[in-house]
Amino acid sequence: MRRHGLVTIALAAITPLPFAICAWSAGALGMRLAPFLLGLSLRVPKVAFYAWVIDQSWRAGALR
Repeated sequence: MRRHGLVTIALAAITPLPFAICAWSAGALGMRLAPFLLGLSLRVPKVAFYAWVIDQSWRAGALR
């Protein structure tokens, strides 16, 4: 985790991998907080995109 931790967390944040397992592993293996938070910040655009897609499909009547 010290060597490739940021890359691992970043990949978990932007892919459909179970993020909780990667986050728990990062904590258990002693990953520093700053790189973890940097990788975690990549989740924000992904979640915002999913929320936007759901909103657009709701407005189009697909989810009624």
